[in-house]
Amino acid sequence: MIFSFVGESGTILHYDGSSWTSMESGTTDTLRDVCGSAADDVFAVGDYGTIVHYDGQKWTTMNNASSTRLHGVWSRQKKMCCLGGNGHDSAL
Repeated sequence: MIFSFVGESGTILHYDGSSWTSMESGTTDTLRDVCGSAADDVFAVGDYGTIVHYDGQKWTTMNNASSTRLHGVWSRQKKMCCLGGNGHDSAL
């Protein structure tokens, strides 16, 4: 992946260097941030504790025991850290 943007209703847009395409995220929740450490290891997070992961083929929803709105995500080498609202955070 070169660039990806996320937004309302589970929107994920991917730019491959020449054109933008929409990707099916598997959620209708608003996504607020996206980060990837490799083309096959990308995370997006958002409202209601939503976490989705891209494995190079498709996005899948990950389990999260919290429903806290997640504002940020950082990933490195198959590990991820999320930053939630109201001072809460979680690491997976």
